[in-house]
Parts: sequence; structure tokens; C-alpha cells
Amino acid sequence: MTNIIAFTKMRSFGNAFICVNGFQEHVHDGSEFARRICNPYCGIGADGVALVMPSNKADVRMCLYNADGSETDRYGNALRAVGSYVFEKDICRREVIRVETSAGIKVVRILLEGGDVSAIMVDREVPVLSAAQIPVVLPRGVEGSRLIDYPLSVGGITYSLTAVGIDGVAHGIILTPDLAQTDCPAIAARIGELGLFPRGVVLEFVEVLSSSRVRLCAWKQGDSIRVRDGGACVSAVACILCQRTDRSVEMELQGGSSLHVDWNKADDHLYLTAPACRSTDGTFAFY
Repeated sequence: MTNIIAFTKMRSFGNAFICVNGFQEHVHDGSEFARRICNPYCGIGADGVALVMPSNKADVRMCLYNADGSETDRYGNALRAVGSYVFEKDICRREVIRVETSAGIKVVRILLEGGDVSAIMVDREVPVLSAAQIPVVLPRGVEGSRLIDYPLSVGGITYSLTAVGIDGVAHGIILTPDLAQTDCPAIAARIGELGLFPRGVVLEFVEVLSSSRVRLCAWKQGDSIRVRDGGACVSAVACILCQRTDRSVEMELQGGSSLHVDWNKADDHLYLTAPACRSTDGTFAFY
């Protein structure tokens, strides 16, 4: 039997998510639904599906699926999309929304301008700095339990390397004086030769523009990738730890988009603020 599912496609920081109101719609197989609707050829096309369900612990519960149908707890961009979605669709008309996820209860703050949603603030919690937890192998001569502002020499140029973990992912943040002139493949290859990150790493290359603004791009396995919100957060952490910026940083991304990261000194939490907007509403035949 064909089931007609109403959906809203939301865009958040370069990602697209299909949001479904689970209070009204019934999706009997979220994994298969995600595979079909996220397919750009025979579906709608998106990075994932967020099913918004009732919760007895929070305001709503988010069940998140990747485009391949796998469930995930990498909630950053999706959480902002869901926050904007539930507010604008009157599922939960509050400026502070508690969302139950597979990784625990997350808090979303709705920022309004003239009664409309202007941006979404998400608590990205505490960054991981312990080398053993990231994990990163400390080079010989490095004292303590962290890798911060380590001088990395490549092609006669010395860069600053800092290791930070978030969402269970290891990040290496390279501070460079000129992003446009940085040989990202050579630096990535050099880090690979050193064997610093035994479980893999995402590299962020960051150019500090001022004490409150930076520009960045990301690499993984030798190729340029889209900067994720976790990468933006850890890049801000590295800049702050290396005393290049203040604790409130505007992150300028490729393509001209930007977001804001605050590393709160009182609770050590990272707070990321960025827009999330509705792309389209529609229905999808699912059987």
C-alpha cells in the first residue's frame, strides 16, 4: 500500500535534510525511506532524513538517518535544521527547544528577528583535547597530554598544528598565514607520514584574518571536503588555544558563507550559531 508522506526540505550550513513530522506522519521503515527520498535521481535528494517524533524526555525526539539509510548520531547540522523546522511548523513554538537524540538530549536556541527565525544556536558541548582520547600520537619532545601549536615544517614553511576531537572524530587544525598559497596536499601527506592519527583525521586549514574572524577549508584522505560544523568548532578552539583569536570567532567558509562559534569560558562548551532555512515542502509516495 502506498503511503503519502508530507515532508519539508531544510538547508543547514551546506547540508540538506528531509524533515518529517512524526506526530502526524507514519514512516514504518526510516532506513528505507531515507534511501529512497534522499536519492537525487528517483527521490528528492538530500544528505539525510530527520524524523521528528514525540518524546517523554524532551520537547521532541530526532531519529536521524544518512542518505544511505544508516542511522547516525552526528547531529550538528541536522539539529539546527530540526530546531528551525519544529519552531516554524508549530510543533514546538519555544525559543529554547530540548531535542532527544541517540547521543542524549541536546538544546537548541531559536534566534528571532522580527518574529522570524534568523539563526539557530546549538550547544556543541565540550571539545576533546586529551591526546589519548582524540586519539593522536604525541611527537617526540612534546610534553603533557595535548598537541597544541606544534610546529610542523613542510617545504621550508613552518605551520602550527593542533589536535582536537569532537563527535568521536579526530581533527588536525593547521594555522597558515595564507590559505590561498597553502599546499594542502603536501601538508596532508606529511601528517600521514608522521603517523600522528592512528584512527584517521579530518584536517582543517585556517587563516586568521583578525582576532575575531578566520577563513578555513577542510581535507580528508587527501581531498578537499566541505567544512562541517564540528570542523568549524574545533578550528575556533585551535585558534583560541594558540592565542590567535578571542573566544568568539566568525568562521568564513569557501563559497562566502559564514557561521559563528563561541567557546564559553564558564562551562567550557562550544556554541555554534548559523542559519537553517526551509527549502521546499512536498509529499513523497512511499510504499
